[in-house]
Amino acid sequence: MKRISIVCTLAFCVLSRLSAQAYTTSQSHSGSVSSLATLETVHSPNSSFISAGSDGFLVKWSPLGTGEHYQISDLNVAMVAANPVNEEIVIYENNSLDLNRLTVLDWKNFNKRYTKRFKDSITCLSYSANGTYILVGTAAVKGIYILNARTGLTYKNITDIPGIITMAKTSDSEKSAVMYSPSGYLYYYDLKKNKLKTRFSTESALEQPVIFGTGTFQNRFFAGTKGNTVYVIDALNGKTLVRYNVTNPFIFTGNNDYEEGIYFISERGRGYSLNLIASESLRPLLKNNMAPPPEAVLVKSFMGLKSGDNFTVATKNQESVILGTKNGDIYTLSDLPESETYSLVPMTQDIFKKIHDIASDGERFYFLTNDAVYTTTYESKSASKAVSSSGHTNMILNDTDVILWSKDTKKTVLSANIASLEDGIPRELFTPRNKLQALHLYGNQIIYLEGNNTVKIYDMVSSQSREIYSGTVIEDAVIVDDSTAYIATSAGGTPIVSVNLKTGETVSLRIGMDANVVFSLCHEEGSAVYGILMNGNGEDSTTQVFSYTPETKFIKSLQKLNDEDSSVSATLQNGHLYTNLGGSQIYDYDAQTSRTTTYNRSSSMPLKAVSAENTIAVLNKDGSISWYRKNSRHSIAEWHLTIGGQWQEF
Repeated sequence: MKRISIVCTLAFCVLSRLSAQAYTTSQSHSGSVSSLATLETVHSPNSSFISAGSDGFLVKWSPLGTGEHYQISDLNVAMVAANPVNEEIVIYENNSLDLNRLTVLDWKNFNKRYTKRFKDSITCLSYSANGTYILVGTAAVKGIYILNARTGLTYKNITDIPGIITMAKTSDSEKSAVMYSPSGYLYYYDLKKNKLKTRFSTESALEQPVIFGTGTFQNRFFAGTKGNTVYVIDALNGKTLVRYNVTNPFIFTGNNDYEEGIYFISERGRGYSLNLIASESLRPLLKNNMAPPPEAVLVKSFMGLKSGDNFTVATKNQESVILGTKNGDIYTLSDLPESETYSLVPMTQDIFKKIHDIASDGERFYFLTNDAVYTTTYESKSASKAVSSSGHTNMILNDTDVILWSKDTKKTVLSANIASLEDGIPRELFTPRNKLQALHLYGNQIIYLEGNNTVKIYDMVSSQSREIYSGTVIEDAVIVDDSTAYIATSAGGTPIVSVNLKTGETVSLRIGMDANVVFSLCHEEGSAVYGILMNGNGEDSTTQVFSYTPETKFIKSLQKLNDEDSSVSATLQNGHLYTNLGGSQIYDYDAQTSRTTTYNRSSSMPLKAVSAENTIAVLNKDGSISWYRKNSRHSIAEWHLTIGGQWQEF
């Protein structure tokens, strides 16, 4: 569990992972669908299923086509598996670098049970037949782990299997398990005696490995894909029974006890086909490997996948085939044979506009989408279009104007008047030569960071830009007074540099705290400089929110997280510093009283907060808005902006 210390209120406190209410819609994932988990078991039919996505969301879908959406992580949820006997699921989150994390939670309310980290990426994830264990394969040799599903403690790290394991499944008694290694072996392991029973040589480098077969053929067959070939193998000896030449196949089977065999989906001209390899049809090959190979049965042909999209994952739940796509959609079709070509229709929809950024002038709130800046108040519950936008992702208010820019792009920075609350036409300010990484406002000057190595200032009166600093791995820059700018870097011992704007002189600040990197600087006239610093690597990393007073050169730690959090952001407004350290709550630090108020998250993880009078609006990572009354921990509403520009409240 991550620990956050709030220095200004308590010496130390541990934050529990508070649950929040999921919202129910047919909205699609905002990223690709990475994994599917059916909630049916051999003995318990259930038409619901869970999808996981690169957007960090879990969605529990009902047979009616609506889903309970809950963001469990700000990372990619690469795998999800359901416990066959209770209401728990396990997920695997990763960041494509060095963070590999398992989390077990209750899928009824998404409460987390525990989290466990692994040094190596995870290659397979499954529950044992009775839910006693979690089987975890990693990319390390001798890296297959058997966890106690209830506690997360390691029951067994299997070291007598030399290869990487990409599939593991237990027997119904949980006394043994079968495992596949891409090195070309099927292993049978005795879980009670903790020793290898036997192994069989088989096809190597198979992907999508799966054990299938029910009734008299229970777990008798093994299948996998290699290129455009589906291999079906006798799991009791490793011998290949039959090969099927297909195009870009997805193979899968169901979890109930009446499954006929294994299914695969193949590209077929402009469409696709659903095919079945019946277990019964493989019987002759078990007795005589020279018997004629059975043909795969064409269940149905289908088409209708959206242009530019493609399937990423497939599974089966009772009589339905479930398909997830790169663009975040979910499709379902029945396993009943059809002679006519079936037309796919996604069960998901793009219902909402994503809000990329928020701001407040103290009276009204402003929300930036791909096409416009909208303005509202909580009391009005209506959205008015104030300024057109052309795909910008960031904004800053400047009196009666709004400045539009886009992080990680070379998009032209624009300014538009919003005082009239009518659709304004933006005017061009400047076009960066390299990708913008940060942009802040000080009076009539814009300080901005290009390409992580150059800091410039644009004067809105003269319409001229000038370079004030260059270096390696710059993270952020702010102007603190008429003659001074602070530059945040990843330069180890000198993470903050002061630049004299009149003479160009630079000075490395001694901040008195260890830091590998400083970022997310913010400052208001007459205030301290606030920011985020990180120190250490891996499990020993810490992330801190700090304040630095230039006059006294005094630095103060306001919050501390015993983990690395490079996604944390800080926003300063009227003496209140809003941060989302740890990703699960919003913290409101009042500089005048040195008190911190905590606002609990909603269905999505919080990203940024701004306030007006007695109301706080929080931008969530899925582009929704959560509303709070000041000093009240729980949200009073969650709003999504519909495609039609209206608020929908949950």
